[in-house]
Amino acid sequence: MLNARISIAKSFLLKGKNYLPFATAVAFLILYLLGLSHNNSLDAWGYAADVKKGQDLFLPHHLLYNALGYCWIKLLQIFTEVEVIRALQGMNAIFAFLSLVVLAATLARLDISVKTVTALIVLVGSSWSVMRFATENEAYIVPIFFSMLGSYFLLTFLQKNRIGLLVTSGLLFAVAALFHQVMFFGWLAVVVSLAVKRNKFWKAVIFAIPALVVPLTYLLAFVAINHNFSISGLVRFMLSDYITGSASISLSAKSLLLFVISVIRTFMQVHGYMWVLLKANWFLWSVTVFVLLLLGKGLLVFIKQKVEFSSNIFLQIAVTALVFHLLFSIFSGGNAEFLVMLPFLVAIIIAFAKQINLQCLWLIAIGLFIWNVIFGLVPLRYKTLDDSPMVINRILQDSSAVADIYILNSVPRIENELDYMKVQARPTFIKSEDLRNPAIRDSIGNLLKSGLKVYTNAYHRPQTVSRETIVGNSMDEALKNYVKIPVDSVNTITGKYYLFQFIDPK
Repeated sequence: MLNARISIAKSFLLKGKNYLPFATAVAFLILYLLGLSHNNSLDAWGYAADVKKGQDLFLPHHLLYNALGYCWIKLLQIFTEVEVIRALQGMNAIFAFLSLVVLAATLARLDISVKTVTALIVLVGSSWSVMRFATENEAYIVPIFFSMLGSYFLLTFLQKNRIGLLVTSGLLFAVAALFHQVMFFGWLAVVVSLAVKRNKFWKAVIFAIPALVVPLTYLLAFVAINHNFSISGLVRFMLSDYITGSASISLSAKSLLLFVISVIRTFMQVHGYMWVLLKANWFLWSVTVFVLLLLGKGLLVFIKQKVEFSSNIFLQIAVTALVFHLLFSIFSGGNAEFLVMLPFLVAIIIAFAKQINLQCLWLIAIGLFIWNVIFGLVPLRYKTLDDSPMVINRILQDSSAVADIYILNSVPRIENELDYMKVQARPTFIKSEDLRNPAIRDSIGNLLKSGLKVYTNAYHRPQTVSRETIVGNSMDEALKNYVKIPVDSVNTITGKYYLFQFIDPK
């Protein structure tokens, strides 16, 4: 491993001992740490709650993420008190930085110029999927680091033909899959690409053997959690997200639409709140025009040039992995989270172009950087995205709230933050979509007659364009016949949200 670290370090020397790619990665680390999101997702709060309480440290879809987070927090607590969720976001920022470092080292082994490596690092580091998850407590950045490290050793093996490098690469790709199952497709791309090549089948086998660590680790986690063992139980544990329905495989017109949007959002933040920002600040219109001109010019240059690629098995592996990730996202409802690896794969593919147009790369990279900082990092850091803080504050401030009923747009989001805050006494929560059940709707009147307070944030919600509004349906129709009065509200960058209290008409 010492030799590996020395090899990666030497890769940064490039020509003339130029450390520009590494300095660029450091600059992105600083940016990510300064831009940690204050609009955390329901999963981010859930993982942070688990880590804070030291429970559910082995979740099957991303087996080792919470366990790593728990060790990270315990390490930091040796030196100082930390806010767990912020520290976990900081951990992801560091792993995003390390991923950029390894990408730069990998690109350096392809014998391209320092300027090209730097431009590609800016392109990847500025992509919205990388910025987004580098500043959030989600499980997608850490596995990218191990996948990129595996890619570095794989490329080194292909250049030096040392079996130890291939074994190390296979092990690192397997570890990446232990941090998130979606990284299985990167591993599979290597196996398939090697297996179909003449005289390389046994190299595919050697690469695949270290993946035995995956079922072994799942087995150990399963036994540690359940204190028993069965083959069927282990399989259900490994695939529990699909068995329980929290993840699914499907294909529809809506999933194809979401897939197209997700591919765009992998590189460029697109969200309905941007229109609200533009209406509130006319200066942002000039930023928008400037960035669109940069991107348009860059794409125009790209379209006009004839791009040819060198034939190389490493390039074929990258293209295969890209196709696998795209297909999996399509069949997973157009899930943007499964496309985080795309910018890294695109950078590797671009590096094999026989003539790389630096002007094109820089125009697109700078355009994405400005756009995603202005419309992504800054709003999510300094603005409020939705009404979750309002609901949380209402529950915490009302001492009698434990006897109340809350019909919420997102019950898991509120429950996860309350879990993180270790709030035990809490109201009864009902999912707003349950109101489609006539029996649930009829029960509201009985609850009011019994003297209970019933609240909802599911009525008259802003309809800015987002995945939530595309996937979900408004509950206004189901709630329109009830007598309600607004008791609280909050202005956010997605619009104004209200908390309504139901009134017994008697």
